[in-house]
Amino acid sequence: MKGILREFRPKAFLRQIDKSLLQELVKTMGVPDDSEFYQALEQEGHKALYDQYVALPSEIKGKCDICFTQINDLACDEGLENMILIADSLGIPRHDVLPLNLSATLYLNHPMGFTMARRRLRLNHLKGYSEYLGKSPKNSIMTEEKEFELKQAILGHIKGKELGENIHTETDFDEEHGTLTMVITNEDYLRPIKEFQQGILSEMPRRPIFESTLIYFPKEGKLKIKAKRKDFEDITRQCFAAVYLEDAYFFEQENSKIILNLHRLKTLRQFETNPIDKIVNVAIVGFRGKVSPTNKTTFELRFTGDVEETLRARNIDPNLMVIQKAWIQFTFLQDNGRTKNRTITLSQTNTTNLNDTQVDCCIEKNLFQWGIMIGKQQLLPLLV
Repeated sequence: MKGILREFRPKAFLRQIDKSLLQELVKTMGVPDDSEFYQALEQEGHKALYDQYVALPSEIKGKCDICFTQINDLACDEGLENMILIADSLGIPRHDVLPLNLSATLYLNHPMGFTMARRRLRLNHLKGYSEYLGKSPKNSIMTEEKEFELKQAILGHIKGKELGENIHTETDFDEEHGTLTMVITNEDYLRPIKEFQQGILSEMPRRPIFESTLIYFPKEGKLKIKAKRKDFEDITRQCFAAVYLEDAYFFEQENSKIILNLHRLKTLRQFETNPIDKIVNVAIVGFRGKVSPTNKTTFELRFTGDVEETLRARNIDPNLMVIQKAWIQFTFLQDNGRTKNRTITLSQTNTTNLNDTQVDCCIEKNLFQWGIMIGKQQLLPLLV
């Protein structure tokens, strides 16, 4: 069974998870007390445990599959960052705890925290947000009435576009960062799909299709939005502004769209940072582009040393090249004294792989300070 970011493999899951947590989990799924599954838990090795898991009644096993898939999914690298934020806010010990066990602990003891961590993971997995700056910082409250009105507004725009009419919205307000997140899905596209599970062809419902995801930052008046189609991105943005901010043109001024100025990376090599951000190193680690505006020859290079030397060794003039995509690696100092890297991707199409985590918000702030992320009007003089 596929999760958002990593596949659920029952043998590996049963082998890695703490057995006491596993026992609690299967009890919540309805495994009876006299089941041989509990006897297998006490045995050495994992073959008997796996065999008993496969032999569970189909209805109970189906519940376990869904539960274990969610727990397993959240235990990925991207999910761990979200779990740490939730665990720290709830005072849950998480040092020296395996990610899978931390995920199971949240599921069992803090279901709201588990749900929030999974929601953030799902939002953060949607890469390539477009970004818009509003007229000014502006806040509001997403009431049930406004959420219903927003759905109706969207439906009014998409009627007849073969997108269906069963639009579903899910909202979440993060008090710590002051951000509002919303996922818009189309439930009309729930279709059964067939997959092999342990060699048996099984039928299961497909996840809803994501139509649009948005994140609003009221303190900055900034909107990040992602949609599978450009027309639906525009519809969602306009409807959100009209209903939530009560100004349909809030994001429509001339310089509202945030632009990536990759031209700046031709010469920028020293990245000044604030010590409070705990960034110990920033390095350009890759370029993709054209040799020059008049030369259609393309290149893609990864850098492990001096950028200029690598470019000139390939007969590429740094001053003439056209950068279409760039990779920048940030190295952060963590509380335990270790370092952790975060590599971001910046594209000429003004898309990035940044999301709304604390680390990525810090990176975005620095991109603005370095002149890599700017408004449309600021970009015009640079292109002359």
